[in-house]
Amino acid sequence: MQNTKENYSIKLPEHKVYLTEKVKEEARLVSEFLKQDITSNNINLGNSVLWVCPYTRTIKTTNIINDILGITKVKEDIVLIE
Repeated sequence: MQNTKENYSIKLPEHKVYLTEKVKEEARLVSEFLKQDITSNNINLGNSVLWVCPYTRTIKTTNIINDILGITKVKEDIVLIE
């Protein structure tokens, strides 16, 4: 939604922009693709960390990724905002 500037028409501040159903599905599909690649290449995610900005949409995207990849270390940092 942010990249399409749709948030302008609904008057949401950038940090509160939510994920559309299409974006949720895209995040799920990309995560499944990554999971297959990680598994087929025997990559250990045990020391992995996901860094996200504290925007609602990035946290929700991280939750979708973690449902599939299971990365337990997530760190937020305000310097990662767009």
